[in-house]
Amino acid sequence: MKARILIPLFLFLTGTAFSQNAAGQLFSLPQIPDSLKTVEKRFNYVVKNYWHSFSFTDTSYLQTGERAVEEALVNYVDLLSRLPLEKSGPYLEEFLAATSANAAVQNHMNGLLRKYLVNYDSPLRNHDLYICAAEYLKEHAPDEITRYNAMQDAALLSRNPQGAKATDFAYMLPDNTIRKMHEVAAKYTLLFFYTPGCSSCTYVTNQLKGSEIVGNMVQQGALAVLAVCTQDDTPSWRRYLEDIPNNWINGCDKGMSLTVEGVYDLRVPPVLYLLDANKKILLKDVPFAQIEEYLK
Repeated sequence: MKARILIPLFLFLTGTAFSQNAAGQLFSLPQIPDSLKTVEKRFNYVVKNYWHSFSFTDTSYLQTGERAVEEALVNYVDLLSRLPLEKSGPYLEEFLAATSANAAVQNHMNGLLRKYLVNYDSPLRNHDLYICAAEYLKEHAPDEITRYNAMQDAALLSRNPQGAKATDFAYMLPDNTIRKMHEVAAKYTLLFFYTPGCSSCTYVTNQLKGSEIVGNMVQQGALAVLAVCTQDDTPSWRRYLEDIPNNWINGCDKGMSLTVEGVYDLRVPPVLYLLDANKKILLKDVPFAQIEEYLK
């Protein structure tokens, strides 16, 4: 993932222009009218007019200025994330409508949006905001593949939202016993969906194992870690059990129903959910650092 280049806040206070130059000037911030005095009004003006100087019909930047445009989009996403969804969602739809002037541009911009709003390791990750983009593309995608992917994104990302009760599912223990997730009794339940051999999954496994907070809460019975292999009962899962602590609940998705039926969005493991005693979702598909901070 490329570096996150954020626009300093003083730009909104002074109206200073920000530009990216690659094969000519590709992008610059709008000049803020002097009549707008408050930070809020100046901020909203910049967001609304952010792409005023960019040509959505010119595809030359895809070869000569891709980095510059990506940096501009990263800043735009960061600005949107500072607004409530009822404001940021319509702005994002207006942006996608502008990109529809050229199918190649729209597909490229949507790919960047998905990269920064959906990917696990993105500091700008915001599934709710990307759902707005997916809902728009379901109706206005430039081709059937993009439309299908948008429909899948909208459906999967919308399932099990934060604050809802997590969907129950069955898993198989190493002794072939079948259990249900809702049967787990603890103040908190940490769902850890992983795939053996996935480097990111191994990294998160080691984070969990090395966390004093997790270790102490599991030992005290306040936290149950339910580690679920998203694959069927396979030799790779059996071998991976050696890396899973014995005081965790270790299971696999027998029959891979979670993946086949799309009960949870498990397309890019690892996936972490923190649930309360009633299995209400407290944190959805977030980096472990956020879960650890919550449990402190």
